[in-house]
Amino acid sequence: MSAWAPPTGPGPAAASPPRKATCAPVLGYSGATLAYHTQLLGHDAKRLHVFHRMTRAGSVAATCELMFLHVSAERVAPMPPEAAAAVAALAAEHAALPRPDQAGRRIALQRA
Repeated sequence: MSAWAPPTGPGPAAASPPRKATCAPVLGYSGATLAYHTQLLGHDAKRLHVFHRMTRAGSVAATCELMFLHVSAERVAPMPPEAAAAVAALAAEHAALPRPDQAGRRIALQRA
C-alpha cells in the first residue's frame, strides 16, 4: 500500500507543511517482527479517516482506526491544494481495497 507524507524541502509547501492532529495515540509492543499496513478509508477537505493493521506472521495482531484533522493557524482548516491532491490520489488507489471488518466502531465519552 502507498503512504502519503507532507512535502519537504525548499518551497512554500515546506515552509508551512500540512499539519494533522490526533489525540494521544500510544502503541507499544516488544516481541516478534511486525508488519504495519495503512489504508485510507475516507477523506474530505479537512479530515483523513485511516485504518492501521499490524500483523505478525501473517495474522492480525492489532488494529487502530484514526481520524486525522488538518490544522492551520491553530484551527481545523482545509488542506492546501498539493496535500489535497496527494490525498485524492491515495484515495483512488485505496478505493478498490476491501473495507476492514473492524473499521467503523463508535468512539464516545461516557456521560456522567
